[in-house]
Amino acid sequence: MFLKEVKEAGIPDLDFLDSISLNKRYAYRQSLLQDLGKCFHSEYLGQLRQYEKKLRNSKHLEREDVVLISSDNTKGLDWSLGKVIELFTSPDGNIRLVKLKTKNGEVLRPVLRLYPLEVTEHERAMCQKYDKPENFTCDETSELERYSIDKTESYESTSGDGRKLKQVERLAL
Repeated sequence: MFLKEVKEAGIPDLDFLDSISLNKRYAYRQSLLQDLGKCFHSEYLGQLRQYEKKLRNSKHLEREDVVLISSDNTKGLDWSLGKVIELFTSPDGNIRLVKLKTKNGEVLRPVLRLYPLEVTEHERAMCQKYDKPENFTCDETSELERYSIDKTESYESTSGDGRKLKQVERLAL
């Protein structure tokens, strides 16, 4: 073995074996990503468009609503989210243009290019209003006293080895 130049010593190259399994794993993850994108595009965006048509007939957009901003040159998966800042009405009294805040700044878009998400700010406020029972009373001070921790009490905590742990002082306050 040492005197003759032998290319293989009988041990497989681990880099070669790992690259095969990694390539298979990468291909599998790419196919999962494509399948998820197809499902999202066909199911969720389709339902959102139907919801938007129903919504357009029933009411208009309001400030603070979150919408998907469609564009012709990108796929539905890549549409950006925006929050309605300002509504512009046309001379006939309908809302035609909306000022939106996106992650890249503020943009103006026509209402026809917007797809409101299911929950608007008004609906969210209505849900919060009805989440709390009307006859619910709570004495906040008694609750706080019952669960408060007395900071003057000192306690010693130990690690798994039995060493004493010190309380960390943050910003020396």
